[in-house]
Amino acid sequence: MEKVWWLSINNIKTKEINMKRALSLAIFFILFFCLPRLASASKNFQGWIVSVGYMKPVIINRTYEWTMLIKNKDNVTRTFVVGLTVGENWTGWEMDGGWFEGVSCNEPCYVGDYDVDSYGRKWVEFLINVLPNEVVDAKVYFQYRRPYFQVGKCYDWVVRLWDDIRNVETPSFDVHGIDQFFSDPFTQICVEEAPPVYASIISYNFPSQAYQEQIITVRSVIKNTGNETIKLYYGLSIGDKDTGVWCNRDCYADGLGDYLEIPNIEPGGVRTVERKFRIRSDYFSPYRYYDVRIAIYDQPYLPFESAIDRVEINNGIFVKELVLDAYAIRAFADKTTVGRKSLLRVTAWIYNNGVIPYNFTIGMSIGMWDAVSGLKYTSAQPALLPACNVECYRDGLGDWVFLYIPPNYTAPVTRIFEVPEYFPINSSIDVAIGVWREPGTGIVSYVYFKNISYVLDIVPPEVMIKEYTRRGIDEIIDTLQFSLRVGREDAKMIFWLLIASVFSIGMMVIPAFVSKSFPPWQIGISIFIIMIILGAIVRDATGPFMPYWIVILFIILVGFIAAKTFHEIIVGGK
Repeated sequence: MEKVWWLSINNIKTKEINMKRALSLAIFFILFFCLPRLASASKNFQGWIVSVGYMKPVIINRTYEWTMLIKNKDNVTRTFVVGLTVGENWTGWEMDGGWFEGVSCNEPCYVGDYDVDSYGRKWVEFLINVLPNEVVDAKVYFQYRRPYFQVGKCYDWVVRLWDDIRNVETPSFDVHGIDQFFSDPFTQICVEEAPPVYASIISYNFPSQAYQEQIITVRSVIKNTGNETIKLYYGLSIGDKDTGVWCNRDCYADGLGDYLEIPNIEPGGVRTVERKFRIRSDYFSPYRYYDVRIAIYDQPYLPFESAIDRVEINNGIFVKELVLDAYAIRAFADKTTVGRKSLLRVTAWIYNNGVIPYNFTIGMSIGMWDAVSGLKYTSAQPALLPACNVECYRDGLGDWVFLYIPPNYTAPVTRIFEVPEYFPINSSIDVAIGVWREPGTGIVSYVYFKNISYVLDIVPPEVMIKEYTRRGIDEIIDTLQFSLRVGREDAKMIFWLLIASVFSIGMMVIPAFVSKSFPPWQIGISIFIIMIILGAIVRDATGPFMPYWIVILFIILVGFIAAKTFHEIIVGGK
């Protein structure tokens, strides 16, 4: 197989051709190919298709890479759109137009990594923000699939460079086209038959019934019945052949990609493969049968009919309605009594009484409810006190917690609440645990546990520490304000200077006892300066307290004096 690179200079495409073919066809090439292109040049000077790389010949139903080099000839940054079409009987001997007289393919034959515009059209690639004179590459994987291509025929191709048409509803090459690069009789792509691959599906296994959202396992045994080592691609679909609606890649639950690759199967070799498949409720309705398709291919993304071997099992699996049954069986708090604004840790155990494993969504609230403690409900019960959940969470876990629980298993969930101030003194605290299919939708159960804690008129230690600290700081600031006869904001700044000085001196003195050779004053002065600046920034957010130049001058002066003094006292020297 030959990889062809067409090189372009001022849009005159040249190629190193076999000398015998070149001699026999030189006159035809000059008269009917080169001269029209020399006379036509590119439509404008905005962009240029420098070269195109592709493989030829190709094998039917296989996928090949195309590479295009694009240059921005404009003096401004531009965005280009690249398209590729392969088909029969290209008529475009001029640069400004052309069409295929026979069957052609572009979007249906793109596979893998391609771009899609605002109207759902597929393109080779969007080249965004290409700099002036910059050369960039565009790539696409193109599959020569039936029925667009037939074995034994040769096809023309055209690569077109467009202006930014991502948001243009009906683009026209006459209006939005920039350059195009097309084949000639020497560069057509001929399609050949694939060499035979011999393999078969010798057995398969999957459950005959499944619930919605259940993940099932489909196993198959594959055998290489040929004489060469081969690589196969395993495909699985479940759906309805009458309606043509099938689920495959959207229902795979194993993260193994669109196809399961089976490499290096030696002659006579047997491989057992399996895929995890989710019976998604948006694809499968309950209480009806669905068909199963299993196939092996020598290339991915082929039609089911093009498989090397395939089986179709009519009415292969019966889907039943998913009825989830999970609920809290126990809950307790870490404190029997608690004060307002205190933290309360609540732990609950969730039991899956259903038939399949499921990733449940768990919600939890504290409050008071008119409900029987420990009884499972399917709807919310009347609240005697406004419940608190999201507003009271203090664990950073978000609005919901997710638990994956197998059937007949129990899993714990813990949330931390801050008891709100509106909870009455000397009242009990209940907890409500809700189990949902998805966040906020599809309730499975509510269970209420009564009297897990009590609210007393006590101040939490953390609140007491904060309150005493605040009062102490306020008293110090009041003393400075009245003794120095300054405003309250200036008193706050003086207090901050004192704190910064004490902290900085401590950072200078303490390291001196560890190492006499270590200059601790550098650390102290640095921290001192940082704290002064932070204090100035914080204070300045509520209004000016003093000019910045006074703060800067004060920092420099104190820093210089402290540096010299402590360096001589602690370390010694000049």
